[in-house]
Amino acid sequence: SVSLPAVRPPNDQQTHTKPTDHTKHVVLDRQYPNLKEIRSWMPTNVFNISTATSAYYFARDALGMASAIATIAHLCTNSQTFAALPLLVQALALAPLQFVGGFFMWCMFVVGHDCGHTTFSPHQAVNEAVGELAHSLLLCTPFAPWRRSHHRHHSYHNHIKEDYSHMWYVKSKRSRVLAVPHLLAHYTLRVLTPFINWWVYLYVGLPDGGHLFPTGRLWKGASRAELARGYASSVLALIGMGAWYSLLGDTFVRAYCLPWMWYGWWLFTVTFFQHHYEEMLLFREGAWSYVRGAFETIDRTYGFGIDDLHHNITDGHVLHHIFFTKVPHYHLSEATVALKRGLAANGYSKLYQHAPTPGFGFDIFRFLHKHWFWVDDERVVTAIA
Repeated sequence: SVSLPAVRPPNDQQTHTKPTDHTKHVVLDRQYPNLKEIRSWMPTNVFNISTATSAYYFARDALGMASAIATIAHLCTNSQTFAALPLLVQALALAPLQFVGGFFMWCMFVVGHDCGHTTFSPHQAVNEAVGELAHSLLLCTPFAPWRRSHHRHHSYHNHIKEDYSHMWYVKSKRSRVLAVPHLLAHYTLRVLTPFINWWVYLYVGLPDGGHLFPTGRLWKGASRAELARGYASSVLALIGMGAWYSLLGDTFVRAYCLPWMWYGWWLFTVTFFQHHYEEMLLFREGAWSYVRGAFETIDRTYGFGIDDLHHNITDGHVLHHIFFTKVPHYHLSEATVALKRGLAANGYSKLYQHAPTPGFGFDIFRFLHKHWFWVDDERVVTAIA
């Protein structure tokens, strides 16, 4: 078995905490199905987890990632024609390969993400081993610390205080938020956020707490065994960094670091757009429940074959949040169809949210410039009618 942080188990039960005097009182009048009802809409096969199928996708993504890195390294070390080009021309020529390499790194992350949710394999030892390989060694992303923070995110999705992984700041607190130096810097440089947030999240420990070095609020209450497991992944991530540098030598920055930067861009862009949109609701403790939070994520269709290539994590994300430890990525599309059908048949159609987002590559910068992480006070629910 795997040790996960002590957090509230998924359920539909709201708590009854009154909002404080300075909180705007927002009451939501909306009905939701419960988990048992939603599960009854699902075909049984969407809960089947196949190690062989998961391994196929791991191999596919590893091949794409390795091909891009190897091609860049070959051009930089073995092509006299390429070496003769001006540095600016070299950079422009490598950029598409680095972008593709970063995309397949992101795809690899999604496969490792299934390991963290125990949906890569029915055998936990396989989930642990492949998770460490995919995340810690190949992507220099410590697996166990990330799994800990991500498990908390799924257990408290769209809870304005307890969902550590996503930042939301109510507009009425703007002056207080921007009085914090690192938040002011973040806001000032907000259009660069997709390029910097992932490594700051992992290696600096903002906003959750440390991932490379397990410290901060994420690790509050952690046992010695949990800390040791976190440090074990961190050591593997450091070994991964050293191995990539040894393998690539002078091409390390161009063949690995810059694709890794694009991997972070993909990860941030997809994740941000899953959990930030203008109509989104957040919940305070008196109004939050697992199901309500799950329906405040949004499915997006990027198009151009991207949704299928990165394992339908964009257009199957609502369903993923409902059954994050039950449905592997290769069943998300079928399960999402069943979810929409069940919602429509039972009078819940308005709960499901979807937005075609073919311009995601530009939209992410426009949205951040206009909205950053601000949310209107009227979108923060304090009670249920």
